[in-house]
Amino acid sequence: MKEANKVKVHEEAVTFVIFGGTGDLCIDRLIPAIIRMSENGKIHKDAMVAGVGRKEFTDDEYKKFLYDSIKKKPSEDVWEKLNIKYFMADFSADNPLDGMKEFLNKIEKMTYSDRIYYFAVSYKYFGRITSQLKKYDLHSGSKCFRRVVYEKPFGHNLKSSDEIDKCIHSVFDEKDVYRIDHYLGKETVQNILVFRFSNPIFERMWNSRFIEKIKIISNENAGVEDRIEYYDMSGAIRDMVQNHLLQLASLILMESPKSLDPDDVHNKKIEVLKTLEFKGKDDIITGQYESYKDELKKNGMKENSKTETFVKLRLFSNMGRWKGVPVILGTGKKLADKYAKIIVEFKKEPCILYCSPFTSPNILTINIQPTQDITFEFNVKKPGANYDIEKVKLEFCHDCHFGPNSSETYEKLLNDVVKGDRTLFARFDEVRESWKIVDKVERAKKNAPLKIYKPGDTGEYYFDKKMRE
Repeated sequence: MKEANKVKVHEEAVTFVIFGGTGDLCIDRLIPAIIRMSENGKIHKDAMVAGVGRKEFTDDEYKKFLYDSIKKKPSEDVWEKLNIKYFMADFSADNPLDGMKEFLNKIEKMTYSDRIYYFAVSYKYFGRITSQLKKYDLHSGSKCFRRVVYEKPFGHNLKSSDEIDKCIHSVFDEKDVYRIDHYLGKETVQNILVFRFSNPIFERMWNSRFIEKIKIISNENAGVEDRIEYYDMSGAIRDMVQNHLLQLASLILMESPKSLDPDDVHNKKIEVLKTLEFKGKDDIITGQYESYKDELKKNGMKENSKTETFVKLRLFSNMGRWKGVPVILGTGKKLADKYAKIIVEFKKEPCILYCSPFTSPNILTINIQPTQDITFEFNVKKPGANYDIEKVKLEFCHDCHFGPNSSETYEKLLNDVVKGDRTLFARFDEVRESWKIVDKVERAKKNAPLKIYKPGDTGEYYFDKKMRE
């Protein structure tokens, strides 16, 4: 995202210590990302992976477990060269990292190896494990770095987030802390600032004079599935709005930073988050797909859960350029389609020659997934004697122009951690402001009815009926 990112490939050996080394995130995302980094020459040949978990494995058993579990198998040559070890630890025990210092010193092939501690575990263990890193002198290195990566969610609310952060900063400096949001690693999300600030035709119109509303939507056609224990405590608001959607909103609404230096970008994002207002229960609608209770029962959980699997809410910013423009955030499970997109609807101009209903507003759509395209809809005359209007699209097709994206999200983000580039990671003040908004939304949610919807629904009409966008 920034010119200063043109950094040579890291020449020192790095050890990736993955807490939660037998979990889905490690198997589905982290190990495949490290494999690609190795294939692409982005990490030293002596780089290590140390999985940490409660299961009993020898090193060979753990490596076989990972190979059998990952979906896309690497070549035999690449897999054999990966240095993978295992450390057994129960994070609920009194001193789970007892012996880890000796273990790491033994397996690392270089005298001075950089380390990245990746917390692929529940936020409930963030403080405990971080304190253990300090207790056993695993948090510092005289000639090498020690960096920590925390997966979302970063806490359960503002209070718990503050407590976690206080613990972390008693051990690590902020410069060594990486709060990961994988949405920020997506190519189209990184492209938002370039699209805005390098194309004056759009930036000149990026304000309330020209824009009617902004919608940021991330829907899934799958249900909660094997995440139900976590999800029932979290819900759609904490799982998606607090991090992904508010991060996207901050990029869409922010003023131009002085530079693409990480702090300059974060400073502008935090300005946006501080201005976003949620007015109350009239600006939120929640739902739950009707088979959710069956999933709870199947997993031996209480069936009377009021956890939302669908939410749409409306925010307003009091920044000068956005006065009166609704910012609509929406997400849901088991809906008709899987996609994530940002939709910018422009205002209709006053009637000159062609008036509503013959014309429709111009719409800019930034697709995040499954495609990475950008489209702009505008009105043209249909062929023929009459002046009939038809809406058409100008489209930037990412794969058509650049080919399939070669850098996967977690590969990009892990590589940034290795390089020490924090641009695509959330700073704590951003996390804190997001929790302030979400805590207010959570309180208002209690007074909003929970709609039951059928799998495959769009979810749109609930919101339209209540708020009439």
